[in-house]
Amino acid sequence: LAGCGIMLISCLGLFYLWQSARVAQLDAVRTELKQLARVAATLVDGDRHRLLRSQAQAGSPEHLSLLAPLVKFHKATSDIIYVYTAILENHRIYYVLGTDYLFHVEGDTEAPDPIMKPHDTLDPTLRRALEQHEIAVDEEPVKEVLRSYMSAYAPFYDSYGRFVGVIGV
Repeated sequence: LAGCGIMLISCLGLFYLWQSARVAQLDAVRTELKQLARVAATLVDGDRHRLLRSQAQAGSPEHLSLLAPLVKFHKATSDIIYVYTAILENHRIYYVLGTDYLFHVEGDTEAPDPIMKPHDTLDPTLRRALEQHEIAVDEEPVKEVLRSYMSAYAPFYDSYGRFVGVIGV
């Protein structure tokens, strides 16, 4: 009976330690993602970003010049899978820029999203960032077959200080 009691207390202690470490690690990841998203947002020219409205603009000098600093940022950060911008128009989310147009991380086989691709899947963190013009980070990792990830979004603005969209990392 005493052995069972010791075993139960030990298991509870180990569970508490595991849970505390998990919470601390997730907090650290969220903090780092917020910082990365803030930095990436400074690389987006909101005035020029507003000019990208059509999939036909893919590969144009304007498109490539807007992507260049984001691709450089993406290549410098080994743990990021995607860097992209999104806007909210008529209550619908659209992807505009994506570094995967020029740069893929190893193992990523997804085709790049075209300019102004509607994003119809439910992503409450992205929607909150777009609707409230604020930095937002996933609370929990998103689990996929091949990997788990977390996303962070930061707003970017035009030269007049008007909200344009968010950048996601």
